[in-house]
Amino acid sequence: MASSSNKSFTYTRTAWLLAACVMALVVMVGNSDLVLGKATPIWDAVDNYAPLFSLIADHAKAGKLLTWNPWSVGGAPDFADPSFGAISPLVILFGVIARDPFNAFIAYWIAFWILGGVGVLVLCRHLKCPAWGGLIASLGFVSCGFYTAHAEHTAILYSFSFLPWIVWRFDLALARKSYWAMVQTGVLWGLSALGGYPALVILDPLFLALWALGRTSFGTIEFKSDASGGSWKQLRFCVLGLALIGVVGVIIMSPSYVAFIKYTKGYTYRTSALSRERALTEGPLPPQAILTLASPYLYNLNWPPYSIWPETDLSMSNIYSGALVIVFALAALWRRDKWRWWLGLIAAFFLACSVGKHLPVRGWVYTLIPPTRYFRFPSLFSAYAILILCILAGMATSDLEGEPETDGAVRRRVFLVSVLVAGVAILSYRWLVRTVHLHFFGLGAPSTTLLIVWFSLVLVFLLWWQKDITRRLFLVALVVIAAYDAGTAFSVSVGTMYTSATLPWWNAMKSQHKTSFDLTSHGLTRTLFAADDLGGFYRHNRNIATRSPAFENATGLLNGYAQPFETDPTLGKVVVGSQRTWFSADPVWLPPTDQTFERMRAAAHSSGVPPLILHPNDDGPPYSTQPTGQAAATQGAASTLTPLSPASVDLVQYTPNTLEFRYHADRDGWLFVSDRWANSWTAEVNGKTVSVVPADFLFRAVPVTAGENLVSFQYRPKGYVLMVMISWGTLLLIVIVSIIRHYRGRGRPRRHRSGG
Repeated sequence: MASSSNKSFTYTRTAWLLAACVMALVVMVGNSDLVLGKATPIWDAVDNYAPLFSLIADHAKAGKLLTWNPWSVGGAPDFADPSFGAISPLVILFGVIARDPFNAFIAYWIAFWILGGVGVLVLCRHLKCPAWGGLIASLGFVSCGFYTAHAEHTAILYSFSFLPWIVWRFDLALARKSYWAMVQTGVLWGLSALGGYPALVILDPLFLALWALGRTSFGTIEFKSDASGGSWKQLRFCVLGLALIGVVGVIIMSPSYVAFIKYTKGYTYRTSALSRERALTEGPLPPQAILTLASPYLYNLNWPPYSIWPETDLSMSNIYSGALVIVFALAALWRRDKWRWWLGLIAAFFLACSVGKHLPVRGWVYTLIPPTRYFRFPSLFSAYAILILCILAGMATSDLEGEPETDGAVRRRVFLVSVLVAGVAILSYRWLVRTVHLHFFGLGAPSTTLLIVWFSLVLVFLLWWQKDITRRLFLVALVVIAAYDAGTAFSVSVGTMYTSATLPWWNAMKSQHKTSFDLTSHGLTRTLFAADDLGGFYRHNRNIATRSPAFENATGLLNGYAQPFETDPTLGKVVVGSQRTWFSADPVWLPPTDQTFERMRAAAHSSGVPPLILHPNDDGPPYSTQPTGQAAATQGAASTLTPLSPASVDLVQYTPNTLEFRYHADRDGWLFVSDRWANSWTAEVNGKTVSVVPADFLFRAVPVTAGENLVSFQYRPKGYVLMVMISWGTLLLIVIVSIIRHYRGRGRPRRHRSGG
């Protein structure tokens, strides 16, 4: 058997570095087609995130921040969508280090995947797990169904990769009773918000609060407060620590989230809370999908032609976490340990939330925690259950590592658990594939892989329990099984990660990529869809790379009134083509209601051109009073809706944040421009400030006078740059102080240090 010196190696820095290298290699090999350029990301990644990444990178290289994007949906404040990462230092860093932003996007995508795996290793090392146990947990984490199914959703991948790092720093803060480590946790949480998915950002504090409650109540002795502190001081530290995390995190994420609340008001309905029904029913984890813990293949049954869970998207129906992770996690719960059982309860709670309407738990959270009313997809709760499985797995490996050579109780326990879990997994797999009338062995590779993984781990545990193999061979066998399992998980999940089918679109974006922000030479011409070589007739944002404006694009900043302008040729007449400026001397002021919209549509179909309807807003005249201005504007349901007239303009300047042109008006009236309205657009006409009024539900209008008019629009989100400076300044200050504290604290006994 192995000597104690060999056992101690599994806790050395070298062992952990080796584990990190193995994990990174498995991720790289598992995504080799992507790394080698034989395939490109799929769906949202190629349609949306990669083009926006290139736009952010181009701005960064020019020393600018992305604010307004004029190439999609008629113009969008994409900086205010947190998931794009317009001011994430990490997104910007990857954007500027490579000449080709699309190669940089692939590097960014892979790097964050590996970052999540390294985070699990760091967390397991902090929890005193052996390096081989941390590697098994890490391999399960990076190949889990949350990563592979959500690979297209870059923002979700970004947030999920930060999660183990946040938990690591938070748990260290609890261990050392360090407010400074709480500050560092807030930094990580804030960073995770600057390019991550808001749902996970909102759920992180809930997870940390539950972690703190259990850690301080049931944690191991070194994590409890000193006897002199008492439970009251312990509780006070946790509450103040969570508050500190909140303050620091909110300061760092404020530019994105304040921007979303402030600068998209009136542009999108997404700033409002979702209905209870929508929050619970859109994108749940189907209860049967919990059986995907048996095999990484099973979620593919939600792909046509089977689609066994039509209530949810394919990406929302996979929680596979690695066979060894599941076995070790359940073995960890076998031990009578309140802290581990608390973790198990947290995992069960988040899984219960993830199934949405199938259990009442998500509804309770919706009612009791108001921020959770702002996102869909209950299945995202499962991210935290997966992380806990990996943590518990690491803890169980600590049990094996610390077991005396003469005692086989832990080994017997793990073997029995492996037999039980393997049996359940194989039966679950067989039952699910039979529900779609498939045969176990008829599936070929997925079934063979299932048997290889589960039978091999049972065999290894049996041989280890009976002491028929050495400890070294046992550990090597487990690592090989974990690596093989992770590799096959990547292999069977390729369909939701990347494909060679999108290479033509990807190469078209790369070859036609333009870095200029000047639209003046292009004029006001806009198409409904992107060019055919970019993928043609469905919603995407690939035209951003080629700097060719389109109107029907993918966007998270949804507005229900946009689609009719895309599908109705009469309404679309003012939106696409080169004629996008129109004049009206007789607009009407009406609220932006469905009734008003139907009235506008009917008038457009009657005359062939939409009328001009102006809408009150916070910055414009109130609806209850007669609007004033240079043009006579009527008000009320009885008013006649006069069609717009084409207005010929001489374009002076057209950039993302500026639109300037000359227009000769025959009389006083209103000039309509079919660029999207947002509340930070300002305008001047002949040097005088005028209101930019919402028009025809989506667009803008300004008053003009008879004669020559120099019209200048400027997009100026007031306070945004200051918020960015405060966010980045806070981040930089904390990083600098952390580095100084680290080097000053080197060599001191850890028990005397107050922070990390």
